[in-house]
Amino acid sequence: IKAPNNKYKQLEVLIFYSNGQLFDKQVGSAGEIRYANEFMQSGIYFYEFYGDGILLDVGKLINTN
Repeated sequence: IKAPNNKYKQLEVLIFYSNGQLFDKQVGSAGEIRYANEFMQSGIYFYEFYGDGILLDVGKLINTN
Protein backbone atom coordinates (compact mmCIF):
# COMPACT_ATOMS: atom_id res chain seq x y z
CA ILE A 1 0.00 0.00 0.00
CA LYS A 2 1.54 3.29 -1.04
CA ALA A 3 0.72 6.73 0.26
CA PRO A 4 0.08 9.50 -2.24
CA ASN A 5 3.09 11.78 -2.76
CA ASN A 6 5.14 9.95 -0.07
CA LYS A 7 4.66 12.96 2.18
CA TYR A 8 3.63 11.11 5.36
CA LYS A 9 6.12 10.20 8.07
CA GLN A 10 4.02 7.43 9.61
CA LEU A 11 1.57 5.17 7.84
CA GLU A 12 -0.93 2.82 9.42
CA VAL A 13 -3.35 0.31 8.02
CA LEU A 14 -6.15 -1.24 10.06
CA ILE A 15 -7.74 -4.40 8.69
CA PHE A 16 -11.15 -5.51 9.90
CA TYR A 17 -13.16 -8.70 9.59
CA SER A 18 -16.46 -8.29 7.74
CA ASN A 19 -18.23 -8.04 11.13
CA GLY A 20 -16.20 -4.91 12.00
CA GLN A 21 -13.86 -6.56 14.51
CA LEU A 22 -10.20 -5.57 14.19
CA PHE A 23 -8.12 -8.31 12.52
CA ASP A 24 -4.70 -6.65 12.26
CA LYS A 25 -2.83 -3.35 12.41
CA GLN A 26 0.42 -2.57 10.59
CA VAL A 27 2.60 0.53 10.83
CA GLY A 28 5.08 1.66 8.21
CA SER A 29 7.08 4.59 6.96
CA ALA A 30 8.98 5.77 3.90
CA GLY A 31 5.77 6.12 1.91
CA GLU A 32 4.51 2.54 1.97
CA ILE A 33 3.38 -0.45 3.99
CA ARG A 34 4.02 -3.99 2.83
CA TYR A 35 1.42 -6.43 4.07
CA ALA A 36 1.55 -10.22 3.71
CA ASN A 37 -1.79 -11.99 3.92
CA GLU A 38 -0.41 -15.37 5.00
CA PHE A 39 -2.52 -15.43 8.19
CA MET A 40 -5.78 -14.31 6.58
CA GLN A 41 -8.53 -16.85 6.08
CA SER A 42 -10.49 -16.73 2.84
CA GLY A 43 -13.13 -14.06 2.99
CA ILE A 44 -13.93 -10.37 2.83
CA TYR A 45 -12.08 -7.81 4.92
CA PHE A 46 -12.20 -4.03 5.13
CA TYR A 47 -9.33 -1.61 5.66
CA GLU A 48 -8.64 1.95 6.77
CA PHE A 49 -5.39 3.57 5.65
CA TYR A 50 -3.94 6.51 7.60
CA GLY A 51 -1.01 8.88 7.00
CA ASP A 52 0.15 10.82 10.07
CA GLY A 53 -3.21 10.10 11.67
CA ILE A 54 -5.23 11.41 8.70
CA LEU A 55 -7.63 8.98 7.03
CA LEU A 56 -6.43 8.58 3.43
CA ASP A 57 -8.46 5.66 2.12
CA VAL A 58 -10.95 2.96 3.01
CA GLY A 59 -11.75 -0.14 1.04
CA LYS A 60 -12.50 -3.82 0.78
CA LEU A 61 -10.08 -6.74 0.50
CA ILE A 62 -11.08 -10.16 -0.80
CA ASN A 63 -8.75 -12.99 0.12
CA THR A 64 -9.18 -16.21 -1.85
CA ASN A 65 -6.10 -18.08 -0.56
